[in-house]
Amino acid sequence: MGTTFKNNGDETRVKLVQKDWRDLNGILGVQLNTFEFSALGDEAFLPKTKNLGAALFAFEEYKFKSDFKMNFGARGEFSSVKPFADEKFSLTQTKSFNTGSVSLGGLYGLTEHLSTALNLSYNQRAPNYQELFAAGAHEATFTYQQGTPNL
Repeated sequence: MGTTFKNNGDETRVKLVQKDWRDLNGILGVQLNTFEFSALGDEAFLPKTKNLGAALFAFEEYKFKSDFKMNFGARGEFSSVKPFADEKFSLTQTKSFNTGSVSLGGLYGLTEHLSTALNLSYNQRAPNYQELFAAGAHEATFTYQQGTPNL
């Protein structure tokens, strides 16, 4: 009776910070993460999965001569989730996703302590292993969770 959840992984993030060049500054980076998840026990409602994520991101900010700043950000990401079949779960198809996000913003300083901002963004997110492969009762929350592997 009961379930033990295990999650073992690594995450690495490297950023290159651009020194101010005229009125422009920013960051360029890469982020990698891997982890293995397993739910062991009679009440397990998720298969064991191996998860991988790799992203490249950038952010730039330009300060005009006035009290106005503009910024731009972008992120591209690849992720994959590989389930492992066992006596309860039969799915073994690896699911892979390419997602992207961009943002554009402006900030205007009204006073030393007050500013106003306007930001626009477009964001994508890949489904995680729970949203893809859950299949069963979650006893802790008294819910039944059903993933959608066709996402």
